[in-house]
Amino acid sequence: MNIPSNAHYFSYLLRLWQESPQAGWRASVQSVQSKEIVHFVCLEDLIAFLWLQGEVAEKERIGPATPIQP
Repeated sequence: MNIPSNAHYFSYLLRLWQESPQAGWRASVQSVQSKEIVHFVCLEDLIAFLWLQGEVAEKERIGPATPIQP
C-alpha cells in the first residue's frame, strides 16, 4: 500500500473477544503510532469510534467552513 506523505493515516491493532458464549462482543483498538489502547463494551461503540476518526480527519483535511459572502 502506497500512502501519500500528506495523507491522514491511522493504524490500529484490533482485538475482539467474548467473555462467554452468551455474552456480547467486546473490543479494543491499540494505536500503532501512539500505543494508546481504547476499550469498547460493544461493537457499536467500536464502529462509532472508527467513524469519528474518519470524520475528524475529513474536517481537518477540508478545513473550517467559511460563510458565503453575498
